[in-house]
Amino acid sequence: MRRARASPERGPDITGAASSRDGFPSARTKSGARAAAVLLVLLVVVVHRGVGSGGGVGVASTGVTRKIIGDGGVEAIWDVPPDAKGTVLALHGCSHDARDWFPMDTSACSMCRGLAQELQITNAALDAGYALLAVSSMGHCWSQEDVPRLASALDTYHEANRGMTRKPLYVFGASSGGSLAGLLPRVQLPKRVDGLIIQIMAGPTGGGLDAYPPTVMSHMPKDARTAEYVKASIAELNAAGVKTVEHVLDQRRITDTFFAQESSGRIRPSESAGLYVSLRDELGVLDGDGHLTTDPRAFSDAQVEKLRKRVDLSRDSLVPDVSDVREILNVAYAMHELSAQDFTKNLQWLIDASGT
Repeated sequence: MRRARASPERGPDITGAASSRDGFPSARTKSGARAAAVLLVLLVVVVHRGVGSGGGVGVASTGVTRKIIGDGGVEAIWDVPPDAKGTVLALHGCSHDARDWFPMDTSACSMCRGLAQELQITNAALDAGYALLAVSSMGHCWSQEDVPRLASALDTYHEANRGMTRKPLYVFGASSGGSLAGLLPRVQLPKRVDGLIIQIMAGPTGGGLDAYPPTVMSHMPKDARTAEYVKASIAELNAAGVKTVEHVLDQRRITDTFFAQESSGRIRPSESAGLYVSLRDELGVLDGDGHLTTDPRAFSDAQVEKLRKRVDLSRDSLVPDVSDVREILNVAYAMHELSAQDFTKNLQWLIDASGT
C-alpha cells in the first residue's frame, strides 16, 4: 500500500455566478454569463507547449516532487506511483495551497505541511494507483487568471512523467478549487479532463455542458444556498446528457476516536479522546448523538484554548487553515469544508462512468 508520508473559507464562484461577500453564490446574472463568454474567448487562444505522447510507457515513481515553474512562480507538487493508471489533479480552497496535500519531508518537500483531509485524498489516490498532482493558486483564492498557470503546471508535470500524457486526468476541487474545476472542460488545456469531483461549490450551468465529462457534485446540505445551485447544476448537466451524481456530506458524529480516525492517526488516540471530552463536557457543544451544535469557526478564544490543552501544540497549533483539529471540526459540522469522505468511491464512479 503506497502512502504519502506522513479551513478553507468559502471561495468565489468564477464560472459566472454572482457571489455575496462571503463567497456564497447568490444569483446568476447576465453580466456573469457575458464575463464567462469573454473568458472562454480569451482562454481558447492560450498556446501550450507540446507534450510527449507517452504511449504505453510505464511510470517510475520518484516520490514527492515539488517544482516552481516559470517567471510566474507556479507551484506544483506531485507523487506518481509505479505503473500509475492516471492522474488526480487536486485544487485547494481559499487560504490553502498545494503544500497541504503532501507531508513535510526534509528531502522532498520541506515546505509541505500535509493537512488531514488532503492527505487522506492523496493516500487514497495513490492506493488506487493514481498519481496526485496539486497546484497552488496565484492569489488567496483561484481566479480566471490561474487557468494559463494551471496549463503550465500540467505541461511541466507531463514532461517529467511522459507516461501520463495518454492516461486519464480526473479533477478534484473544493470551494474555490471546485469553481475552477467546473470551468476546466470549457477551456483549452494540455490534457482533456476525464472526470470532475466538484465539492462545496455551485456547479457549471449554461451552454456547452454536453462536452462535460462525468461529474460528481459533492456538497454539504446544511449550506442551503450552495445546495440549491448544486441541484440546478445537476439538472442542467443531466439535461445535456452528462453522467452526474450527487454526493451528500452530512454532519458527522464525533466520538472519542473521531479525530484519530479522520487524521489517519496523526492525532494520537489519547488526544482524540481528550478533544471529545472537552467538546462534550467543557465546551458543551455536542448533542446527545455527538453532533456539533455550534459552528466551530465561531468558537471563542477561550473555547479554542481549552482544546489546545488537549493536543501536542508542537504538532497542531489549532490555528485555522493549518490545523488538523480545526479542519476535522469543520468536516464534522458540515457547513463548508474540504472533505475526504467517500473520495475512493467517487473516484471509482468517475472511472466507471468515463470508461477510462
